[in-house]
Amino acid sequence: MSTGVPGYPEVDESGCVLILSEEEVRSCLPMKDAITAVRQAYIAFAEGRVTIPPVVHLSVEKYNGEVDIKSGYVEDFGLIGTKIASGFYDNPKIGLRSSVAIVILMDLKTSLLDPKIMKRAKIVLDSLKQCRVIGETQHALSQGLIRETDIHAEIGEILNGRKKGRESNDEITVFDSTGIAAQDIAAANIAYHLAQERKIGKSVKLLEPHYK
Repeated sequence: MSTGVPGYPEVDESGCVLILSEEEVRSCLPMKDAITAVRQAYIAFAEGRVTIPPVVHLSVEKYNGEVDIKSGYVEDFGLIGTKIASGFYDNPKIGLRSSVAIVILMDLKTSLLDPKIMKRAKIVLDSLKQCRVIGETQHALSQGLIRETDIHAEIGEILNGRKKGRESNDEITVFDSTGIAAQDIAAANIAYHLAQERKIGKSVKLLEPHYK
């Protein structure tokens, strides 16, 4: 896949994930090249070739901190990026950095379900709010094939017993799963603690030591 930046290599599609520490990022990002790339990004944004959803801001008042999640798609580069940046302003008192950020770079490849299938199926979603915007359901809604009142339930409503699930072998059920943060957090929490317990995985030093 092309990065869209002249002189830069293709993005690796082997299925591997490349993790770079702060020091490695600095060594691979000359200021001249960074300015050129950012200039191209600003132009793409001004000319409508960048998609940026609203910033997700989480205030963590208990710990005098905040977390911002910023995502976007840059057509010129053919890439999606998500940046998670935090600021916990009492951290220096205990020898930690006040601010930490991570950037995730991804290639976007999707396939779509035929919206006509939705018309004769029992539709179950993970999140109505998300699926009406980014799920398969959005296409059936926008084409007038279904209305929101045709949607049977969110999966949580079936799991807690408020709504029924599949009721016969002949029933066609479509589960539109866009992925909600809660399920990712739940799964990651299990994986993290089991990895610690089993002493597996690789500890990667991403940040340099904090100096007061």
